[in-house]
Amino acid sequence: MAPPKTRLVAPRKALQERVNPEPEEEETLEFKEIKQIVELMNKHELSYFHLERGDFCLELKKGLDTEALQELLASARTAAPAIAMPMPPSGLPTATHPGGAALPAGGGEDAGTDTINAPMVGTFYRAASPESEPYAKVGQVVDENTTICVIEAMKTFNEIKAEKRGTIVKILVENAQPVQYDDPLFVIKPA
Repeated sequence: MAPPKTRLVAPRKALQERVNPEPEEEETLEFKEIKQIVELMNKHELSYFHLERGDFCLELKKGLDTEALQELLASARTAAPAIAMPMPPSGLPTATHPGGAALPAGGGEDAGTDTINAPMVGTFYRAASPESEPYAKVGQVVDENTTICVIEAMKTFNEIKAEKRGTIVKILVENAQPVQYDDPLFVIKPA
């Protein structure tokens, strides 16, 4: 009996490259692939995604960029003597809203009140349309699921929920005003 013949097999792609070399394609992702990645990030509650393929690099971050914030704070500390923030008598740092009045961080104007802050950058609207009733009024009792306003960002209207139980004490932003992330929108007295 004759010994079996042994043959070496090269991958088909390697053979094609030798015979017909093609210029290397730039590694990229299609928009629908990036959209699928974002959907998977949302589904699995991921806040960070990083992919490298050759010269192509995709980095997606969701939510607050704590690393960049820490770097910013570290650089601010080195320049602290030049940029000292005045502290209110209570010792709490202050936040200002678009109206310019200062509010204690994490709290409203009076003791026992809190603020509802903007979860995104955009344009604040009190109602769905100019003819509609406002979502929230001073004195209205709200709960975690009550829609209190909309913020338009990139032509998308996002309903903003109170996410707290209580009574609206003050509305801090005028209709159709631009707001930044974490700007106080409402003062609420917790229930």
